[in-house]
Amino acid sequence: MLARLDEALGGLDQPTMDGINTYFVSWAAREVGLKVALSGLGGDELFAGYKTFTDVPRMANLVRAAYFVPAALRGALSPLIKSLAGQKNSPDAARKAAAAWSQPDRLPNPYFYARALFPLGTLETLIEPRFRPSTINADGVTLDPTWLGWLERASDESRKMEPVAGIRGWRCGRIWPARFARYGFGEHGAFVGSARSTAGYTAGEFVSALPDETRRVPDQQKALLTESLGDLLPAEILGQRKRTFTLPWEQWLRGPLKGRLAASFAEPASALAAQLKPNALTTVGMIF
Repeated sequence: MLARLDEALGGLDQPTMDGINTYFVSWAAREVGLKVALSGLGGDELFAGYKTFTDVPRMANLVRAAYFVPAALRGALSPLIKSLAGQKNSPDAARKAAAAWSQPDRLPNPYFYARALFPLGTLETLIEPRFRPSTINADGVTLDPTWLGWLERASDESRKMEPVAGIRGWRCGRIWPARFARYGFGEHGAFVGSARSTAGYTAGEFVSALPDETRRVPDQQKALLTESLGDLLPAEILGQRKRTFTLPWEQWLRGPLKGRLAASFAEPASALAAQLKPNALTTVGMIF
């Protein structure tokens, strides 16, 4: 994989956190002569399998509580919130919880605090955030919203839904078209995609219409799917914890790719360097 990494990165037309996985799956499928490979894309969104479905409601409770606390007191309590959140979560999740507590009105939906690549506060150490004015659309009347306006409009739509349905809407309606749909086709000729048959759509429509309590059970991932297959699969499979398809990036970046990463940080592309604060990329390395 490391030997083919430059080839994989060269095939990307936009930054992505997951496309490399699909690239190597497509390559492996092509190597064994497959033209199509059926994946599980969409299953976690449909059956609430991601940790996000638990994290976002908790983040929402934290944000609601923060509104009742004066800003100065929130700032003083932020280290405590970060410490408490870090007891059962990653350091990154703890930083995001502290940011949501300190600045509950900075983003229009708790989902953004949970899913942000850089928590609030960290972002300002990298760039100077700029907000473009709204522009007039081609019709000469309506406005093309800023990115923050777009988030606010989308958040208004999600508030009309139950939590699970709202989170699914964010992922399937907005993240999927921008990310997953773009790299679902493998560079090496194998298509890696989810079930797009009539049966797949019918099941998706049916499950999407169900209330939250039927799709999410505390401490049980994909509860509805597990229950529906309970008499078809062995208990040792049903009882397994969720296993993610994650490449060992941390080991690579701290090991064989460390030199290349340091060189890239030292001399970022000119278009990117113009947007960054001095030594911003070095700061990222120290934080993460």
